[in-house]
Amino acid sequence: MVLLLVVLGCGSREEGVSVELSVHVSALAAAPDVAVSDASVRVTSVTLVPCETTVDKVWRALSPISTAWAQHDHSHHGSALQPVTVSLTGEPHQYLGMLMPNAGRYCSAQVELAALHVAGTRGGVPFELGSSAERVVKFPVAVVLDEEHKSADLMLKLGPADLPIEPDAERLFDSVATSMRAP
Repeated sequence: MVLLLVVLGCGSREEGVSVELSVHVSALAAAPDVAVSDASVRVTSVTLVPCETTVDKVWRALSPISTAWAQHDHSHHGSALQPVTVSLTGEPHQYLGMLMPNAGRYCSAQVELAALHVAGTRGGVPFELGSSAERVVKFPVAVVLDEEHKSADLMLKLGPADLPIEPDAERLFDSVATSMRAP
């Protein structure tokens, strides 16, 4: 009986189910003497995380192993097909890609960011910041995909992010990463 519930709880692949991803970017907030001419961040993946089901809770409660359990293999929930560079100074609305997840309820999204680049002037003196570090941001979303709702649009918001008074790539990257959210 428990095995049957676990199999039923894993969801199924519904043909034609998709989520279109885009991002709305707000400007970088900078000190009056700082002018940003170019800024970008690389989105390397976006993953939808399914809501925890009753079966998941029961399975965890009955499991003899109290640590490091996995709900399901979420790799099939997908990520944007190709990494995308998002301009922080260009068009405010930018397309990220298409996810092809299984039908189901999704309660959070996980976004991986990498390769921040910022160029501009401070007091008339050119500067350039870069970071190849990665940041992972997880935030709540509400996406339901089923026979009636085969597609969804997920608009992420990025910014505004504060440019530190003393330009520092890692602090700026932290500011950009923590500004990402769902509307």
